[in-house]
Order: sequence, then structure tokens, then C-alpha cells
Amino acid sequence: MSWWSTMYVVIAASGFLAWLTQGACFAYASEKLIRRCREQLFRNLLRQELSFFDHTRYSTGSLANLLSTEITSMTGLSGAVLGSIFTMLSTLVGGIVLSNILAWKLALVCCATIPIILFCGWARVKTLGVFSSKMKEAHISSASCAAEAVSEARTIAAFGLENHVLSKYNDILVGHIERSTQPIIKASVYYSASQSFAFLCAALGFWYGGRLLGAYEYNLLQFFICFAALISGSQSAGYVFSYAPDIGKARNACDTLMPLIGDGTHEPFKQHQVTKSSQSEKSGVIGFHGVSFHYPSRPQRQIFDNLSFTIQPGQFAAIVGPSGCGKSTILSLIERFFCPSDGYITLNGANIAMLNLDEYRYSISLVGQDSVLYSTTIRDNLTMGLRTEVTDEQLMEACRDANISDFILSLPDGLETTVGSRGQLLSGGQRQRIAIARALLRNPQILLLDEATSALDANAEKIVQEALDKAVQGRTTIAVAHRLSTVRNADVIFVAGENGMEEIGTHNELIARKGAYYRMVQMQNLGDAAA
Repeated sequence: MSWWSTMYVVIAASGFLAWLTQGACFAYASEKLIRRCREQLFRNLLRQELSFFDHTRYSTGSLANLLSTEITSMTGLSGAVLGSIFTMLSTLVGGIVLSNILAWKLALVCCATIPIILFCGWARVKTLGVFSSKMKEAHISSASCAAEAVSEARTIAAFGLENHVLSKYNDILVGHIERSTQPIIKASVYYSASQSFAFLCAALGFWYGGRLLGAYEYNLLQFFICFAALISGSQSAGYVFSYAPDIGKARNACDTLMPLIGDGTHEPFKQHQVTKSSQSEKSGVIGFHGVSFHYPSRPQRQIFDNLSFTIQPGQFAAIVGPSGCGKSTILSLIERFFCPSDGYITLNGANIAMLNLDEYRYSISLVGQDSVLYSTTIRDNLTMGLRTEVTDEQLMEACRDANISDFILSLPDGLETTVGSRGQLLSGGQRQRIAIARALLRNPQILLLDEATSALDANAEKIVQEALDKAVQGRTTIAVAHRLSTVRNADVIFVAGENGMEEIGTHNELIARKGAYYRMVQMQNLGDAAA
């Protein structure tokens, strides 16, 4: 008796160590898998073409959901679930082998129910996979709706749209409930069957085992070993399918994420070999050669067709025209946010599609209409993306050129001042001037200005314009402008229209022609219109 007691103590200790090792190893592997997937997904999202984000299915809310909920759902096929599956398989296979060795007649009868249990479990996983897919669509829709509502909270409050937004959100959730009822019922039927067939296996075992015992074909020891092995195997098979919801979510998450995770290589980020001179040359000649373009999300609307022009090194070139004529699109093409559908763009004579993208973009600085600052210090926002360390003197020199140094010095913490989320603790003019200083610190070949003063009041515009006038010195500058007063001193002005560049010249030359530019000047009441 003491020997058996000792053996059970040994088994208990061994079981404790085995389960502890299994749990720790699978938990560690699961967390490492999630971390790697989340990191790879985020890396690939950052490297996507901007056209990728034009799709409604990849809104801010849906992408945030992918990085949080969907990635976490992959734990349904790792960690504790995977450990339970391995335990079930080993218990089931071991029980079938042992029972067939000791009592094959009884084993064959009892094993007849195991395929039914496995089929019901598999069918439940499939059904819950469909349910999980529908639930995911509803979650993405609701997350997008909520994200949009939160980001536009001021507009909603201003127009009293709270009830409308709440009703829209509720309709999404109610529709999800209606669509999910049938899959839930079907999955419940399969789960009930997988659990009940374990008792059918026990019933068959008692019925046929009793007949075999009565016929003296097997003894009581063989019966109980065979019965216990098969029952524990079938019960573990039924138990593991209680994880079917997690497995279904994990399967759907894998189907959704794998195309996005991929191998991490996207066409715009393929690195090409170029000659040293083509990328290190500082002349800054930009050329468009027969460029045609349409946005991938709107292929039926052609933005450009056979567009060609050249901007000489050191020129201050302005692009003006009516809204929707493609002014900002030209800057996006220069930045390689999008690729032309036909034709090509050159920098210093080299096709930009063949240049190393990281090096190429480092030679360009962009100041947009509403420059984004990150929720960190002014220093961190200024030095973001720089490849070399800069001194405080260099930082303040760039800030002086951007007309922001006096403001920074007036702050108690100076460069260490936190600007808040998206720079909301600063005014629009202050954010723009910090963005200009950030652009100047890179000492770019090409400076792109996308209506950098259009959202500012007259006083802020004057200060920022003075900073821009300093910034354009000594480098090729391309400015998209709506207010013509900001570009009247440009070396060359391109007037964009529905048919490409309608006019090219200086301010005085275009006024003298009395064409499209002249009419735009008249509409904005510039005094030179009468010249």
C-alpha cells in the first residue's frame, strides 16, 4: 500500500512539473508570437502606399482594431488553447492504442463515437468562424463610427448630433445581433452534440463491455482499463472544443492579418541601386515627363494626363489653380506618396522610382497646411527624423529662421516644453513655424509647401510668410498656394487647370497675358490686376 502511495506522490510531482513547464512555455511562446505579429503589422502599415488608407475598410478605427483586438485574438490558437489541444490529442491517441492492445473488441465499438465527437467539434469551429467573421465586420464598423464621432466631437456638439450619432451606432450593433442569431444556435447544437456523445461512448462501453464480461472474453481489469482510457479520451476531445470560439476568432484573425503582415515588402519601399551622384547631387532639378495619374480609389477620374514641366535648381516655383485641379497631388507625387500611372518624375535627371526611397525622402522637406506635431517636447518634434545629433545652437538658429525662437525662449521650459496631443497647446501659427524649423534642420534639396499659411489669420500669416521667405533661400522650393499674395515673388508660377498646366511665367508676365492667372488675381482683389 505504501508503494502505491509513493507512486501517486511521484505522479503528482511529475504532473505538477509537466503542467507548469507546459503552461510557462506556451504562455511565453504566445506572448512572443503576439509581439512579433503586432510589430510586423505596424511596420507594414507604416510602409503602405497612401492609397491603402483610402479604402474604407482601413479607416483609423479599423486599423486600431486590427492592432489591438485582432492581434490579441490570435492567442486562440496558442498558449493555453494549444496546450489543451496537444493534451487532448495525446490522451485520445494513447487511450485508443492502449484499449486496442488490451481489449480490441470493446475498443472498436467505443471508438465508433469518437469521429462523431470530432466532426461536431470541427463543425462548431467552422460555424463560429463564420460568426466571428460577421462579428468582426460589425466591430470594425462600430469602431470606425465611434472613432469618427470622437475625433469630430466638437462638430457633433455644435450641430446637436449626439442622438443621431448614437442612433447610427445602435443600428450597427442591432444589425450585428440579428445576423449572429443563426450561427450561434447552430454552434450551440454542435457543441451540445460533442459533449453528449462522450456519454454515448460510455453507454456503448457499459453495454458491450457487460456482454463481453458475461461471455468471459475479457476480465474486469481489462474492461475498466479500456473503459477509462476511451472515456477520458472522448471527454477530453469534447472538452477541447469548448475553446471553439477562441479558435474561430484566431482563424479569422489569421485570415485577415496574413495578407497585411506578408513578407514586409511593398513596392514603393523596394530599394534600388543608383549611382552616387544621382542621389547626393545638391542641384535639385525636378522634372515631370508625360505624367498621367489617377487615384487608385477613383480610377474613373483622371487627375493628370501627359503632364510635363521642369523646375530649375534653386527656383521658387509656385503652383496655383482652382480647387480640385491637382495642385497638392503634384507634391504627393514628388514625395512618392503615390506613383504615376504613366510617365515618370526625375530628380537631377534620375527617375525617382529608381532612387532609394529613404535617402530620397530625406532630401525633401514638406510643410503642410496643418502640420502635425507629436505629443512630446518641442526639441523632440524639431529633431524627429534627423540622422545626426544637433546642438542647441543649431536648433535655435533654425528656430530664428522660422521666426519662432523668441516664443520658445519665453517659455519656462524652453525647448523641453510639451506641446500636447497634435500640438494643441500651441496656436496654428506656432505649430507652422515649428514645422518650418523642423524642415530647415534637414537642410533639404527640395522644400515643399502645401498651402502652409491658408489656415492662419492675417497676423499669423504675416509672421509665417516671413519665415517662409527665409526658408526658400538657396534651395528648390515648390509651393502650392490659394492666396496669390504669398507667391507673387516666385521665380516661376504654374497655373494648373483641368488640362494640365495652362500658363507658366512670373507674376508680371502672367498678369500681362490676362489669362487664367489674371482672372484669379482679379477675384482676390490684388492691386496689380489693373497693371
